[in-house]
Amino acid sequence: MSTNGIKGRSLQDFVPLSAAEQQLLACCSSGQLARISSTRPQVPYPIRVIRAAFLRFLILGGDRNTAIHERGIRVQGAYISGHLDLRNSKASTSFELRLCTLEQPLNLNEAEITGAIRLSGCRVPKLLANRCVIHSDLRLTNTWLEQGLAAWNASIQGNLILRKVKSDGSLSLPGTQISGMFHCFKSSLLAANEPALILNNLTLGAGIYFADSKLQGLRCQLATINGGFRLQTTTLLAHEGVALDLSGTQLRHNLFMSGAQVQGQTRLASTRVGGTLSLDGAFDGGDADAVNAHAAVLQGELSLPKGFSAKGTVRFTKAQINDNAELLGRFEGTDVAIIFDSAKIDGRLNLSRAEVFGEVRLITTQIGGQLVCKGTQLHANNGNALSADAATIGRDAHFIADFYAKGTVRLLCTTFEGDLIFNQARFEGDAASRSLNANQSKVLGKVVLNVQASGSVAFNDACIEGELRCDRSTFATDSTETLSLKKTRIKGTLSLLKFASPLSRASFEHAQVGRLDDDKDTWGEQIVLNGFKYDALAANPPLSLATRLKWLQSQVAQLAAPTPKPSGRYQRIKCWLNKRWPGVCRFNARRAEDFRPQPWWQLKQVLEDSAHFAEARRVGIELEKERRKLGLIDQPLDPEHQHRGLVSRLVSRCLHWAYGQFTDYGYRPIKLLHYFVGTWLACAAIYWAAALVGIFAPTDPRIYQNPAYQACRPNSSEAWPPIKPRLKENWYLCAELPAEYTGFSPLAYSLDVLMPFVDLKQETDWAPLVPTPKADPSQEFQALTAQHAVRLVIWLQTLIGWGIGLLAAAIISGLARKTE
Repeated sequence: MSTNGIKGRSLQDFVPLSAAEQQLLACCSSGQLARISSTRPQVPYPIRVIRAAFLRFLILGGDRNTAIHERGIRVQGAYISGHLDLRNSKASTSFELRLCTLEQPLNLNEAEITGAIRLSGCRVPKLLANRCVIHSDLRLTNTWLEQGLAAWNASIQGNLILRKVKSDGSLSLPGTQISGMFHCFKSSLLAANEPALILNNLTLGAGIYFADSKLQGLRCQLATINGGFRLQTTTLLAHEGVALDLSGTQLRHNLFMSGAQVQGQTRLASTRVGGTLSLDGAFDGGDADAVNAHAAVLQGELSLPKGFSAKGTVRFTKAQINDNAELLGRFEGTDVAIIFDSAKIDGRLNLSRAEVFGEVRLITTQIGGQLVCKGTQLHANNGNALSADAATIGRDAHFIADFYAKGTVRLLCTTFEGDLIFNQARFEGDAASRSLNANQSKVLGKVVLNVQASGSVAFNDACIEGELRCDRSTFATDSTETLSLKKTRIKGTLSLLKFASPLSRASFEHAQVGRLDDDKDTWGEQIVLNGFKYDALAANPPLSLATRLKWLQSQVAQLAAPTPKPSGRYQRIKCWLNKRWPGVCRFNARRAEDFRPQPWWQLKQVLEDSAHFAEARRVGIELEKERRKLGLIDQPLDPEHQHRGLVSRLVSRCLHWAYGQFTDYGYRPIKLLHYFVGTWLACAAIYWAAALVGIFAPTDPRIYQNPAYQACRPNSSEAWPPIKPRLKENWYLCAELPAEYTGFSPLAYSLDVLMPFVDLKQETDWAPLVPTPKADPSQEFQALTAQHAVRLVIWLQTLIGWGIGLLAAAIISGLARKTE
């Protein structure tokens, strides 16, 4: 019995002592290591057995007759029999066990250990340290914990070191406070029913470090780590699908994972990292996300370097990254590989040389710096390769240096506060789908499109403050729509130069650009130009007007599916002939329903604004000719009743033809003068020839009543007299005719007939001698004499004169507007 009445607190309670106990007791006073054996005992050999109660007696300080050195209790190669129970005890010294085997669990629940605890090369069924207080380090080296460790709400005021530890149970330390650091080196932590390491609500004064270890599940939720988190060449296995869980944890410094092999989900949801988050290694999430960092906050950079590979989605939705995000590794997802929806990145997002199998989603993401996709390979599994709908890019966006996307790159309603650059970018996919969809996007800089696309490229309803350059691009040849710029607003230049093949099946409907820069190889067939407005055309080198007119004639009202390649030998021959001699077989004849006048008027207006008036007039003339060819003059108001107003339409078309023939539809009024002079001289020649043969005579009846002029009267019955001057019987050359009478002048007579509002006294004083009409009206239509022919010329010239006069009056007064 002990002196104080408490069993196990006096040395006399353990007499007699075994040889091992005697050796340990002798070493306690000097602090030396009690070397019971050089190896760890597997069975309780008597010479190696130390009773757990005796060891507890020494750890608690022994009695007044037992001296314990400051270095504590140190023993090697012992078999600890019994239950080493230090519950609710207070030990003022350290203890160290080397190569020892504990028969039963080591129980430190609610104990207070002033010194350190070191277990090296030991085999322990289980270590219990719930609510334990250790004022120094807890070191486990080369130790086998058969059932793990339980240290709930414990306090370790030093470091927790696990080196070459093997555990077949869970190491559970929730709520534990560690003043120093947590290190795990070359350890194997496996558990069947729980995660191998549980650090939930952990408070750590320094960093946490794993190296060359293997863990079957690591939980560290809602922990506070005042240092960093570093995991190097460590394998993390999944427990219930999760390999690493740092949800809600706060890290003051960096989180580094290098050479990691993670076979389960990595959860970083709501994690706060005071420095850089760097993940390097293989992350296999199975059927779940590979990395889930929803609502994570990173004060530093996010780095997923080239050595990073993920099988499963990498998710950073609603994350806040105060520096750059570098995603340079390999990403494989079932549908979506990378998700940064609603995330905020203060720096740049760099995807250079990344290989992505699945969709990259940046929906409503805010990026303060650049978006860089240099040499990025995007392979969509289902539709979209990149989705950045309603995202904001604070600076430039670069898709350059052999950027490749299999699937659609969606930039719907995206705002680019810098430039949008596609240089040497290649898009592959279904020809019926879109390769690039930037509808309703806003670019404050310029857009460069040097792409090779198998689907359509669309910037519908987009706003580009700078220029849009599509130089050297290759657009789809078998797509329904190759380039779509419907309602696009470009304040700078739209450059369409140096295409490998002409641009066909493109839509510029209601687009507005500052300047149009194209060349002779730009335009192909089926171009929608209705509503297309541009302020100016590029000056060097300007396209010929014939090329411009061909461009306007290639317009269609809406795009149709591409014409399938003809089958059969006959069709192939027709196509070959059409290539050699265009027009032999016409697959795409112009249709009236495809005609829109606005593109013609737009080109004409731009040419006039740039002082190219002759070309502008030519465009207006060709517009009217095109309308006439397509039968669009005076169209019926009701297309269902084409027969109504047929006569008026015929009259309108005749007048339209005459208007074009005489004045080129009002664009060349000088042409009317040419017709006037030509008609005047031609008719004057006819009148002169008729006057020579005596067809013209005075109209004053008093002259015929005077017998002195009877010699001037012609008396010939020839219907078509030969054109020879008659000196007699010719009023025109009659010498007896007094000089006071108005002389006949063919030029003046023709001018008098031609000008209805001018009286030169020729038409009133002279007229052709037409035979008296017969009683039979049909005889009038059979009169084919020269006199009748001259009278008919006078009538026709009178009508022409009236027509020319009315056209001239209308042009001068502005009544005949060119737009009507």
